[in-house]
Amino acid sequence: MIFILRGSHSKAWRASLIFVITMTSPLCAAAPAVTVGLSGGLESFRLKEIDNSGTRLLSETGYRYVTTAFLDNVGKYDLQTPLLYHAEVSAYWGQVDYDGKSQSVDPAQSNLPLSSQTDYQGARGEAMAGYRFPVAGGIRAIELLGGVGIDVWSRSIHSATASNGTLVSGIKEIYNAYYGKAALGLSNLFTSTWRNHVEFGVKMPFSISEKINLSKVGYDSDLTVYPGNRYSLFAKLLLEPPAKGNKSGNMVIKLYYDGLRFDPSKSKAVGHNGSLVYVWQPETHIDIFGLQLGYRF
Repeated sequence: MIFILRGSHSKAWRASLIFVITMTSPLCAAAPAVTVGLSGGLESFRLKEIDNSGTRLLSETGYRYVTTAFLDNVGKYDLQTPLLYHAEVSAYWGQVDYDGKSQSVDPAQSNLPLSSQTDYQGARGEAMAGYRFPVAGGIRAIELLGGVGIDVWSRSIHSATASNGTLVSGIKEIYNAYYGKAALGLSNLFTSTWRNHVEFGVKMPFSISEKINLSKVGYDSDLTVYPGNRYSLFAKLLLEPPAKGNKSGNMVIKLYYDGLRFDPSKSKAVGHNGSLVYVWQPETHIDIFGLQLGYRF
């Protein structure tokens, strides 16, 4: 949610998608044998916005649907294969519960307890590559991994009635986040007939932009702010049962955590009924826990 105070990029996501594709092209050319798959499931979503004193301003909690298309090199589970790569594209959507306060240029209508819903629609793409080092006599392996990604989503907060009966207009925000990842991977960590891979690391945004559709709620124009970058953590566990006979396909189970952190943006001025209003995005924490089931062809 954007906070206001009374006072005296569509091209971007296309460029990032091209960048992700460009990063994966040399890898695919060097190792044309790939496996591809599809998966889908649920994500438990939690967002918090925090003021300068560390107090929670609002929260959003709920579940989102997600579907993913992915590819890996054929030697993903061959511990003697040194080079690894992985690419995926996901789409997600869902409605979560909003628990916060009203924001208004009229002090009498501001900071009123407010419950509503928020709709999310988005897509993210990632490309990762790394190098594998067999350990423990070759029965396990450690990987050093790095990559880039893009996450683009719309956040539409519904109009709702505040605690005193005042109708509060909803608002739509569109985010573009570009980030890098560095990770440690572990293959065959669990001695089991099931193939398994664990990955955990650090995620650091390069750039975050947020377009707020203010013109639809009485302001002179829309506005774009730029939240600050802050690192977060991520982790992923892949499980696959052993292949049966000459069957080429296989079930995939993926459990994961993904975080995203924003520092507060700088405030920007926008006109409202002949006066200037200052708008900014507070510090934001996003945490996602997901479970997907899929099939590798």
